[in-house]
Amino acid sequence: MRYNLALTDFQLNQFEHAQQPLVAAVKRWPDIFQLNSLYGAVLMKMGELGAAYDALRHARELNAQDATTIEMLYATTMDLARQSQGKGQYPDSLRYLDEAAGLKPLDPEPHRRMAEVYMLAGRPSEAKAEREKAERLAKSAG
Repeated sequence: MRYNLALTDFQLNQFEHAQQPLVAAVKRWPDIFQLNSLYGAVLMKMGELGAAYDALRHARELNAQDATTIEMLYATTMDLARQSQGKGQYPDSLRYLDEAAGLKPLDPEPHRRMAEVYMLAGRPSEAKAEREKAERLAKSAG
């Protein structure tokens, strides 16, 4: 019942209302995929990226094949990489980008961004390798 209430609130863009029943439900049933995925989606929409990342990673552990969860986790991971890069936290940014590349192995964007971060971190050889990988992926997709 809590899931249905939260889902309705989510669909109505009432994310704070959706969050309330999900917090209790996820605590009570931590290994139910649908609860974790919806909770991650709510947190993502609320801009709580760190908590969304945790919930979505757990949801993916519970169901590694769900495309919607993978998409949300990818978007959250890319946003966290961008935030880390902006703060000069290059190792964190690279870790998030590496995870994003694993979520979408055929997408050149994480590799483009890794090249940027490697350049900012003063690691031009790694930047070149990532740039080349991004170009290969872009060519194979196009």
